[in-house]
Amino acid sequence: MPPRRSPVDESVQPRVPVVIYARVSTDNQVGGRFDSCESQTAVCREHVRQHAAEGWYEVASFTDAAYSGGSMNRPGIQAIKRMIEAVEVKVVVIFKL
Repeated sequence: MPPRRSPVDESVQPRVPVVIYARVSTDNQVGGRFDSCESQTAVCREHVRQHAAEGWYEVASFTDAAYSGGSMNRPGIQAIKRMIEAVEVKVVVIFKL
């Protein structure tokens, strides 16, 4: 006799941990500009809120201000990589101009 299957509760929404990442290349971009890390993070947070019904929730936010995009040797990116390797995050949201 095959094993009995448990009924699946389709009303339970999966939890989707999300991390936000923002970066600017120069010190001139740090601060209140539209392309600042703060502005990028705000746009990303709104995107996460728009997906809340799908179970998305923010677990962390990282910024690398005045770091070149030509290298992955940035503190925020390295922290995100560790979180991904530890399976602490499923989605990374990055604002792209």
